[in-house]
Amino acid sequence: MPDQIHSYVDEAGDPTLFGSKRGSGVIVGNDGCSKFFIMGKLEVADPESLSQKLTALRHELLADPYFAGVESFKPERPKTAHGFHANNDLPEVRYQVFKLLREMGNDLRFHAVVADKTVIASREIKRREEDPNARRDPRSRP
Repeated sequence: MPDQIHSYVDEAGDPTLFGSKRGSGVIVGNDGCSKFFIMGKLEVADPESLSQKLTALRHELLADPYFAGVESFKPERPKTAHGFHANNDLPEVRYQVFKLLREMGNDLRFHAVVADKTVIASREIKRREEDPNARRDPRSRP
């Protein structure tokens, strides 16, 4: 790895544990509320090279008739029209992106922290039982 590392951070999931109304209880795992919260960091030795390779892959996929009319490639889609976005792209597109990332070898390093929100919610409930005045800041992350 070179002396300088460029890091990109992103999250997956939602940090919410409880419903917005007082007394609504734990909503982890309900519709719209994930069971896990993940914070990931990608370390990139040469971001310019990675960017060029991802752009080339995007052009290659756009030119492939198999992907003609794919919703996530449409120009009016702000999140995916000019870049890949895993949860909006087709599995075939994700496969190609992950294959490219694997081929980058040691130029990329990925780290992640996964929080099981059911465990965090249980700890928070116990803390509230011990101190009824305690409230977790809803803006804070698990």
